[in-house]
Amino acid sequence: ALKERENVINKDSLLRVSMFDATKMIVEGCRGGASLNPIAKRDSFFKRNDAYFTDYSLMGLNVHQNYLKVIISQFQESKRSGDMDAESNILHRMHEATQSMSDYALVEHSLRGEQNWQLLPLCAMLTIKAGHHVAGDNGGFLPGYPEFAGWLGKNSSRGRKMRIQQELRHHINYRSSADSLELRLRYFPALRQKFLSLMMDEAGPHTSDTISLMDEYGLDRDDLFENMDEFLLDPKAIKFTNLDSKRKAAFTREYNKGIHKSQALVIEQGGGKSAPNKKKKSVSTEELDVVNDDVGEDNDEDDDDDDKVNEKMVKEMFKKKSKRVVKPKGKKEKRSNGKKKQGSVRQK
Repeated sequence: ALKERENVINKDSLLRVSMFDATKMIVEGCRGGASLNPIAKRDSFFKRNDAYFTDYSLMGLNVHQNYLKVIISQFQESKRSGDMDAESNILHRMHEATQSMSDYALVEHSLRGEQNWQLLPLCAMLTIKAGHHVAGDNGGFLPGYPEFAGWLGKNSSRGRKMRIQQELRHHINYRSSADSLELRLRYFPALRQKFLSLMMDEAGPHTSDTISLMDEYGLDRDDLFENMDEFLLDPKAIKFTNLDSKRKAAFTREYNKGIHKSQALVIEQGGGKSAPNKKKKSVSTEELDVVNDDVGEDNDEDDDDDDKVNEKMVKEMFKKKSKRVVKPKGKKEKRSNGKKKQGSVRQK
């Protein structure tokens, strides 16, 4: 069939069709199909089939993103007119279209997962079938410009949240053993509510109690202030980002004073830098999880404290250097002189 259509296909016009134009062509169906003859219907079908192959890797996702928008205006028109038969017919066509896209998902999974590339024409037929059902016999109209597939962004967010969940599970695993579903449904909401009640108390934040609870479950500051809010379903709920900056700064100062279990977990996960000796490792473990939130507050006092700390570190470095014992090099020189003398005697 393709060889017979070689003279009919206009290569330049197909190359000029973008992915979004091809999506619109597929979801709008056959325009004026009820009044067309069989040859014109066949040509329209082949054009939509060729449009699918402009970018077959993303065309299915784009059709899935836009195909229901074509039938929404038809459904609203039937609701305004009060035609129950037309409304029932539109719902039936919508069901057929969604069924076609479900079949498309199964076929594409077999195509990419099991490498059954002979099913690629079937994928094209299923997208065209979905567009035919939503558009109807006379074709439909897609309002606005076709949207890009939103599944890609949602899948990326899903992967990021799953990675954060695995990190939190690894931290909490030292205290409790539960799978990801159990943590997501039971542990995270309870822990988040407990931390919020401690930090947002009207009498003032209970910083020491919060830090002790964090150490008990192996959580660090990022887990509390950033990662816990990722699993919040209610967009209107109170978040840790809504905390007052002064409370955050006070919490950070108190948190940086101690050594926490989460620092050991970072080293175990490979977050710390490898050091050649044990002394450097101990320094790196003490410096982990140090976050500075005191921006613009008490700058003079912080500078004085830093100067004192730097002076102490320099003095300790000089003390360590002074304790080193330097071996005399006289023996090596004597040996070398002795060898030279023996060599001179032998020459004589």
